Amino acid sequence: MDCPSADWTGILLAGGQSKRMGRDKRHMSVSGLHDKSLLDHASQLLEQLCLERVVLVGDAQEANLPSGFRVVADRQSGSGPLAAISDSLRDIHTPFALVIPVDMPCLRAPQMHELMLRFVRKSNSPAALFVLDTDQRPTFPLLAKREFGASLAAEVAAGQVRLFQGLRAAGAAEVKPQWQHSDSSGPDPFLNLNRPTDVAILESGQTPKRP
Repeated sequence: MDCPSADWTGILLAGGQSKRMGRDKRHMSVSGLHDKSLLDHASQLLEQLCLERVVLVGDAQEANLPSGFRVVADRQSGSGPLAAISDSLRDIHTPFALVIPVDMPCLRAPQMHELMLRFVRKSNSPAALFVLDTDQRPTFPLLAKREFGASLAAEVAAGQVRLFQGLRAAGAAEVKPQWQHSDSSGPDPFLNLNRPTDVAILESGQTPKRP
């Protein structure tokens, strides 16, 4: 079984308030990593991997959003991404969805394609998050089957607003990433940038510690 892009919808989380960063990180770039803004990197990554694409934002009237993406806004400003993820999953037409946040500049298409292919071939769960540490904290990306949207919608309807708690309650499994064919050298692909110090450390060639 292959993993064609036509089977996937890419969902880009780009509606955060960037409070810890202190400014809109979507339009930031990381010196020495690539010459793209975080938003451009994430949107171009999804263009390589997914035929259909959605961007989740706080306000549907925001400017400078990537072309070729359907825009889904938060139901209520500041309500967080869980309901928006639920809404976008409910409306997809593909069997699978890939959800990534805008602040993971080290994700690369070959590695993501490998994870997506393994999910299609082997996952018995409706969705998967990744765990990287001994304390089992989950992280994006989120890989999901279309039917995951119904169980996530039920969690949202019951009042759940906490992101990872809601995803797990809806049935997302937590798995450790495994690389077989992709080049796993370079910066940690699961690194996300939350603070100015994270950016400075990454630009220095080091790997910021997870919060």
